Amino acid sequence: MVVGADDKDTMKLNLLRDQVPPSVKDMAMDMTSGRSGYRTVDDRGEPSWAFYRSTSSGLSLAVIYPNSAVSALVRSLTYRLLVVSVLSILAISLAIAVTYRGIDRPLRAVAALAERVGRGDLSVDLESVGYNCKDSLGAMIKALSSMVDGLKGTVRGIYSQSEMIASSAEGLSSLSDQSSDGSERVLRSIMEISALAEENSAALEQTNAGVEEVSSSTTMVADSSVQGAEAADSASRTSQEAVAMVVQVIN
Repeated sequence: MVVGADDKDTMKLNLLRDQVPPSVKDMAMDMTSGRSGYRTVDDRGEPSWAFYRSTSSGLSLAVIYPNSAVSALVRSLTYRLLVVSVLSILAISLAIAVTYRGIDRPLRAVAALAERVGRGDLSVDLESVGYNCKDSLGAMIKALSSMVDGLKGTVRGIYSQSEMIASSAEGLSSLSDQSSDGSERVLRSIMEISALAEENSAALEQTNAGVEEVSSSTTMVADSSVQGAEAADSASRTSQEAVAMVVQVIN
């Protein structure tokens, strides 16, 4: 042993030949064979952990830790790890709380503004949210602002078109009134023409009746003329017969 916990063993104790616990002698045999590893050994009646390794110079080094020292070191490391873990959890919780508050307030404001937009209120100002980070929430706020601007432009266009349609409707109403007046005048003219047509029809019927009377009178005159002609012819024959009889008597 080159160095030991006890000064009397330094540079004097031979782990292979001297009286040492078997576990220590087994470790010494592994070290002289050039092997590396660790094992539990009995160091003066105290259980310990031995860690050994061969070096490039051919020597082997071993470190022996009593179990009590290892347990104390483990407890110390465990305590430190627990403290670090608790502090880390507190720091993470604080960061989460700060982050949540930093995101929750803008989210609530954006949700309220989106609800107003849903009710048709386009006078919202998304700049009032006060969130200018270039992350997903910032991109969402920017997109919502662009959507509101687009809706405002659409509403302005619809309002302008509505005014044009209202103006056109007024013109059409005026034309409709003029057309209605013209239609009434045409209707009155048609009624006057109809009345004149009825009067003309009555006059025509009277004319037809007069023509029929004249025609009937003409027919009667013609019949009388024929009868008169026949009577004249008969009288002429009678006269001729009388003359002939007178001539015969004279002769």
